[in-house]
Amino acid sequence: MMSSQGYKKLVGSEDGKNLYWTTDINTELPIKMSQSGMAANIKPETFPNIFSKTAEMRGNAPAMRVMRNGKEKIWTWQ
Repeated sequence: MMSSQGYKKLVGSEDGKNLYWTTDINTELPIKMSQSGMAANIKPETFPNIFSKTAEMRGNAPAMRVMRNGKEKIWTWQ
């Protein structure tokens, strides 16, 4: 674990760029984790990993529905 102030000194960020935000698709932002409490025990996961796991578990179940031209369009998890 590293403090925000320590990391700011490390990357030289005054406005939070590359610490809290970025506009560069190739920049990897640090994952901020709680040091205590319930959140300290949760493993970080990416959205694509969560989406893949849900698709595997839910299969043909509806994932999203929308009305277009009076007809319901349904997408499944697969």
